[in-house]
Amino acid sequence: MFASVGAMIAYQKNFLSNLKNKSMQKNTNILLIIFGFFTGALIGVTGLGGGALIVPIFFILTSLSSKKIVGTSIAITLIASATTAIFYAKEGRVDYEVAIVMTLGSIIGVFLAGKTIKTIDTKKLDNIITALIELSGFLLVFYSK
Repeated sequence: MFASVGAMIAYQKNFLSNLKNKSMQKNTNILLIIFGFFTGALIGVTGLGGGALIVPIFFILTSLSSKKIVGTSIAITLIASATTAIFYAKEGRVDYEVAIVMTLGSIIGVFLAGKTIKTIDTKKLDNIITALIELSGFLLVFYSK
């Protein structure tokens, strides 16, 4: 199942990059709004972020480069996660100690990734993203509680 994601992404990227029709763009925007709704709901309920949900949708529905997909996904995830975090915090469902410790490590990782992504070839980044999505799916299926 996960192996087919890579082939589907490659096909869709080529197919969509050849489309210049405005009505197709309108349909794509409608699909992005619909997927955005479901992604927001899933982020709110499960805590799964942009990498697992938004990136595959962008690969399939847009002709954005991998680097733009990553950046756009991060921007969307920032807003959706911040909004969700406020709701969870108001209800007392945030462990601030764990959040702060994890955030400190995340900031270092994000800083290094921001420097590294400039040097990664787009095709190589496509392969890395596909492999990580497949690994995430595998881990969720076989190691969830």
